[in-house]
Amino acid sequence: MKHIEVARIMFVDGIHRVLFEERKGLFNNGFNWDYLLFGGKLQLGELPEDAIKREIIEELAYELRRDEFRHLGTYEAILPGYKTTDHVYVARFPRFNKIRSLESRTIALMDLYSARRTKIPPIYHQIFQDLETALRDPNFLSVLK
Repeated sequence: MKHIEVARIMFVDGIHRVLFEERKGLFNNGFNWDYLLFGGKLQLGELPEDAIKREIIEELAYELRRDEFRHLGTYEAILPGYKTTDHVYVARFPRFNKIRSLESRTIALMDLYSARRTKIPPIYHQIFQDLETALRDPNFLSVLK
């Protein structure tokens, strides 16, 4: 079974909406998800923290500093043909005027209730639940620049 290790980030705004890339009609590893979190595969020998910084530059033309994001959790999923390990991070949403979508047709700022009702990877339901739990702590995002 093939193993894919990825780093993903959830940019969260002041009312707990999350930034997604729209993927409707685009097949990703044989799947047709409506939305995905930003991020991507780790390169050989790359740390997840470095991968997410690289991916955000590549996808959103935004240079993410290490003090701007924190680890939410590491998640494993089995999908047909492969296993994934997702290292998931959280950052404050930097505002639309600071980012530029380079790889996605459309980006969307969406609440988790709405996101759950779209076609998303099954592991996202656990990730969303963990984010909601973390956001109950008023200090969770306050430590970020």
